[in-house]
Amino acid sequence: MVDIFDASVFQWYSLNNQLVGSNRILTGVGSGSYYLKAGQLGVCDVVSALFTIDASSNGINDLQKVITDTYCGAAKGSIEKITVANNLSRTWYNSSGQMISTADDLKDVASGIYYFKVGQGNCEIVSKNYTIKNIEVSYKVNVLAIVPETCGKSNGSITINNYETLKPDRFEWKDAQGNLISTRENLQNLVAGKYILTAYGNNGCSNEVGEFTVPASQLPIIDYNNLQQLVSCDGKSVSTSGIKINGSSEPYRYQWFNENSVVVSAQLNLAGVPPGKYTLILIDKNGCTVNGQTLDFTALPNSPLDIPNSITPNGDGINDDWQIKGVINYPFADFSIYNRNGSRIFYAKGYKKPFDGKFNGALLPTGVYYYLIDLKTNCNAVSGSLTIIR
Repeated sequence: MVDIFDASVFQWYSLNNQLVGSNRILTGVGSGSYYLKAGQLGVCDVVSALFTIDASSNGINDLQKVITDTYCGAAKGSIEKITVANNLSRTWYNSSGQMISTADDLKDVASGIYYFKVGQGNCEIVSKNYTIKNIEVSYKVNVLAIVPETCGKSNGSITINNYETLKPDRFEWKDAQGNLISTRENLQNLVAGKYILTAYGNNGCSNEVGEFTVPASQLPIIDYNNLQQLVSCDGKSVSTSGIKINGSSEPYRYQWFNENSVVVSAQLNLAGVPPGKYTLILIDKNGCTVNGQTLDFTALPNSPLDIPNSITPNGDGINDDWQIKGVINYPFADFSIYNRNGSRIFYAKGYKKPFDGKFNGALLPTGVYYYLIDLKTNCNAVSGSLTIIR
């Protein structure tokens, strides 16, 4: 009670300057701060100091209160452990003044502002306002490892190592067609394709985390377009050149097998093995294998070089030019022919067009000439004489 003298008009106001009472004694208001204007019909008004009514002064004790916020718009919030003197029953209201509950503890409500009233009439007490917050959580992947499908097998995987926010409590994986395929956090034994993860929390939050693609690792291709099958000078060993690998799954391992399934080489191009049939097997970094063609070296015509020592360019169609057997095995060889004076009268890189006994379109005279063949291999150069007979 406030002592006031020579006043007939009393006006109580809240902190936001709203009139809350017109009696000498302020009753029926909740906790908060109030001030009084007192006077004589608008003249000689006197404004009091602020008077604060707190929960402890109106029988409400909320020092031990527990407010549980809600998540993602769910109605899971609560206000608990507020006591009222004499254990009076209470009625809870939301910020719009709608009655929500008559329980001592307010439970399972959405975010918002709530208060309660106890008592009746002049003895009614209004609590302070209590706020339940809404906390939004969006699950996001921070660290992710995707292993592609390899070798045409169902061996792809998606592994989540970390999250930007809270870790979800439950998981749903669906394929591109919307079929539920797993409720585990990580996926194993996958075929190539798209996979969608939706995460759920026990707090009521859920969201689509993302769409993840498991790629298919493409098998490498053995490229034989520039293949050359080569035979040694003496015809006792064979080799290849020009084989390439097109792919992106290196490093590769190589195995050449002979007809008895014995490994004879671990290099990309075969070198220095006896004539026969050989097959290349390619193994990439994922352990996938590619079977190459079987190369038949026994079918190569005239494997060793057979060099004639004379030609008879007389136009009868017999021995008119210098036919060297086995030259197909040396596509990069240099062929040169010289006269007695050491002048070169013929040169060819690779022997595609045989020497016909002419120089600059004119017939060369009968006589002895000399040849030098650089095979561009480990073999020694081949030299000898060539006689032109007319």
